[in-house]
Amino acid sequence: MPSYQEYLDALGQRESGKDYQAVNQYGFLGKYQMGEAALIDAGYYQKDGTKINDFSGAWTGKNGINSKEDFLNNPQAQEDAIRSYNQRQWQTIRANDLDLYVGLTIGGVEITESGLLAGAHLLGVGNLKRFLESNGQFVPKDGNNVPITDYIKRFNGYDISLNIPDPNSPNSESQDAVLIAPNGSIEEAITILDASGKIVSVDTTITQLNGSSIEDLVAFAANHAILNEQIIETPVNGFVRATVSGQGANVNLNNAQITVQPGTQANINGDGSYILGLPNSTVQTTTFPTTLVTSMTNSTLVATTGMQLTNLGSNNNLVLGPNTTLSNLGNNNTIIGPVPPNTTDSGIGNTSIESENLPLGTTVALSSSMGFSASIDEDDVVHVSAGGE
Repeated sequence: MPSYQEYLDALGQRESGKDYQAVNQYGFLGKYQMGEAALIDAGYYQKDGTKINDFSGAWTGKNGINSKEDFLNNPQAQEDAIRSYNQRQWQTIRANDLDLYVGLTIGGVEITESGLLAGAHLLGVGNLKRFLESNGQFVPKDGNNVPITDYIKRFNGYDISLNIPDPNSPNSESQDAVLIAPNGSIEEAITILDASGKIVSVDTTITQLNGSSIEDLVAFAANHAILNEQIIETPVNGFVRATVSGQGANVNLNNAQITVQPGTQANINGDGSYILGLPNSTVQTTTFPTTLVTSMTNSTLVATTGMQLTNLGSNNNLVLGPNTTLSNLGNNNTIIGPVPPNTTDSGIGNTSIESENLPLGTTVALSSSMGFSASIDEDDVVHVSAGGE
């Protein structure tokens, strides 16, 4: 039986004529014509938020590769990348039980392990799964009109069994699962494992037919307890919504509605977001540079009981709850409504308070360290300003 190396030689010949510097019209690179998704799986490239092979994002630096040009000019890295990618692909094939089709004939083609791997290389595990589960009725094709059956048949019969590790091995770095629901939505789950086989994180992305998506990123501690979770919903039209919980999450979102769950400690950065903070949470952020009081198109933070707000930067709207701690707010922040009881602060800069239509005799409670001065304008709006530290 031909070896795994012979399989790679045949694949490289088919993909590019063994040309390490080949780039096709769809942006696939090198001898094995690897795209962004393949190079992410192989550990060479990071997600950049696009669906095309524009390589507009960052490279990981693996094996000294920091650009597309580095990759094209490094045959050794390309050989490493295809082997790493094949390992990931085979793990996903087994995780979806597609290896159970080995020995069967589907769509007139005998299914072998190497044929499965080649079909996944051409069109991904999701399309391979659809072909097999349709009993050959669904035959996907690539951008060059090559059907998946061509690669399954062409690369049948190579010995890859000793070169691709079991996905349940404790030394596996990650596992993928791709599911296609009956309504056409696609769910992709990437599980990252540490060297001992314990789960570090699970990143699940569901893409709907209408283009909306939900990404659920869960980070785990060594004892498998959840450290934190970030759920980001991106509708086709409308406001991005995010929910953050647990300890140590890092969120970078612009123009989003962010809900911070009770007891959360998180770093949140971005411009133009609306943050709803729930009890006993700590939010630390450095951006949120501008706020408009009424439009809610820029940054506003609504805090309830016991929140700690640090490093918020300047020009924010703050709606505070009792027992709030403020520190390092920067300049020109606005507290909407009176300062609630037991609010403490340090380093809040030129913070102001604006409360409209206060009843006669209303008392605005201020922390003794704030040093506020108050005035009422012609519209009966109370303006209270702190002069510094």
